Amino acid sequence: MRAHPKARRDVVCKALQEEVMLYDPLKEDVHVLNNTSHFIWNLLDGKHTPEDIEKKIQSSFSDTVPFKIFSDIQEILKVFEEKGLLE
Repeated sequence: MRAHPKARRDVVCKALQEEVMLYDPLKEDVHVLNNTSHFIWNLLDGKHTPEDIEKKIQSSFSDTVPFKIFSDIQEILKVFEEKGLLE
């Protein structure tokens, strides 16, 4: 996993009604994000570490389970990387 993950600049993030979608123009793929994935996506600027993201989630969501947050972040970042959505 990258120390400072960064979203690809050409991937379009769009809120449509109650869903958030990512559109990858290179693969012409669409990915639907849940609230947590969307929150993480917005922090993938190449400046935040996974640990920074964990702290922001803990301060933004009151119902988090501390020992599970980091593993969930790692899993989401792994999926983003596998889908080719990161630089």
